[in-house]
Amino acid sequence: MVEPYLKNPLAWVCPKRKRGMSFTTVAGSFDPSITGFLSYGFNEIGCFCLADPTNGTMPVPTPPFKLTLARQPSQLLCITEVSGSDNPDDCDGNGGNSNISGDAAWLDNEWGANSGPGPFYDMAGFDGRLQTAYAKHNNRVNVLYVDGHTELTLVSRLTWSVFWGIYGPPPNWPTMGVPANHQWNAPISSTSYDTQVWSNMPE
Repeated sequence: MVEPYLKNPLAWVCPKRKRGMSFTTVAGSFDPSITGFLSYGFNEIGCFCLADPTNGTMPVPTPPFKLTLARQPSQLLCITEVSGSDNPDDCDGNGGNSNISGDAAWLDNEWGANSGPGPFYDMAGFDGRLQTAYAKHNNRVNVLYVDGHTELTLVSRLTWSVFWGIYGPPPNWPTMGVPANHQWNAPISSTSYDTQVWSNMPE
């Protein structure tokens, strides 16, 4: 949706993280139109794919998102910085690893159900996409909201509500079989994760 206006695919590459300029298949420096990797991830839960709030599934085909669907545009996360493998074999459909670490750009229901604070999550697994992202900026990540404003924030200050666009306890926040700590006002990460990264390898 944004690409026709940007003209330059390097806009999707963080100058610090550089994810999207290289991949393991071929040596050299490229851009995301060649590598298929990005430094930024998309909120598929409540913005780009609109997961079903009654069961958490992602609809197929993807419905179009309209601004009028956002109850609080200034609080609905649209895009944020992410981290992950630059190996195409680590992507879904390519026989990748169990946490599909190459698919970091998709903050979807699978990421939501398998990431968060607490010892039962894997810092190098799905948490590595955002919660323990590599090359944060003073332990913070840049976030773009649906209304267009941006914010540099600690990941531990983001709550599940900014991904789902659902604010308040039941019936606004349905039970979807996700872990108990995934309540609407619960943080998606712990403060201890703010200073941790899933890998120190350049992306």
